[in-house]
Amino acid sequence: MHIELCEERSGLPFDRQTWNQLLAQCDVNTVFQSYEWFDAWSRVQPPDQKLFFLVLRDAEGWVGFAPLMIARGPRGKRELQFAASTNADYLDFVLARRHDDAFALIGDFLRRHRHRWDVMYLRNLPLGSRSVTRLQASFERAGLHPVIESTISCPALVIRGREDEVRRLINKYSLRRKVAGLEKRGKVVFHACCTREETEQNLEAFFDQHVGRWEGTASPSLFLRPEQREFFRQLVKTFSQTGELCFSRLDLDGRSIAYHLGFRRHGKLIWYKPSFDRAFAELSPGLVLIQALIGHALESGCEELDFTIGEEPFKERFTNLRRANANVRVFSTTPRYIVGLIAQGLRRVRRTGLRLLPTRPH
Repeated sequence: MHIELCEERSGLPFDRQTWNQLLAQCDVNTVFQSYEWFDAWSRVQPPDQKLFFLVLRDAEGWVGFAPLMIARGPRGKRELQFAASTNADYLDFVLARRHDDAFALIGDFLRRHRHRWDVMYLRNLPLGSRSVTRLQASFERAGLHPVIESTISCPALVIRGREDEVRRLINKYSLRRKVAGLEKRGKVVFHACCTREETEQNLEAFFDQHVGRWEGTASPSLFLRPEQREFFRQLVKTFSQTGELCFSRLDLDGRSIAYHLGFRRHGKLIWYKPSFDRAFAELSPGLVLIQALIGHALESGCEELDFTIGEEPFKERFTNLRRANANVRVFSTTPRYIVGLIAQGLRRVRRTGLRLLPTRPH
């Protein structure tokens, strides 16, 4: 087996079809790993993110690839990350076969080139992927130091085989009351806009609504940044061509009061980027949109609504399955590994510090 480093998009030796054929043979096959997602990201690629893309092949052909990049982390550290990881909820190595051999070769390559990077930080690697255990074993044998730094919940609503349960869920009195509250204000209509033209007509309004939704909070909207708006425009353009775009809106008397931009792939509806009009926050337009979206998924034969990463309270009302992602940090040398463990311990102390302090009488 041979490994090759590509540092420019133009140097990648395979096309869209080959990329997605390899991805189709993997444990984890999501929109976030697709050629289309990478293509959209590469068109707005920040100048401080450089490709470090590893391609593997043997006598039989392509084995797969490690879609990596080098970005600047805290205090200027050179971080190896999955390419396009900033916006992606599931990421993984794309290896169609010979997984053990491939990870051994990748680990050896990274060790020999550790002068190029300080730490590897792999976000949102699904725990159900074979990559997690094989990466740890192979990288340790190569003299690197992998650590599962944290995990994050990925809730989902399974629909296939539980249709009656899902119908009862979306017809609960608490949700019907929310719908009734909106209907007292006017005509409520749910739209599933899956064409590029219809989505693009609503996209700028969606951006602006998202900015308004998060204005004044500790987490300002990503759409304040022009490059993020352009990235989403590219996503709409690309995934409308594959038929996997799922853009929805909720209208009240013709005014769009909630939006959701997601995807549909392999029978799953993928929850990705929601928004709602803060002027109607007391009427819970976001919850009404979710109810309508679940109803749409049920009627159109979706197997599951995947809420992707995060434990937001609203997801708790609709979840009947939990998966998890891992964030894996790999240190290039033993001293960096020791310093990293100390830093990780300090972060934990800061998060729980008040509980660790002894109780003092008042």
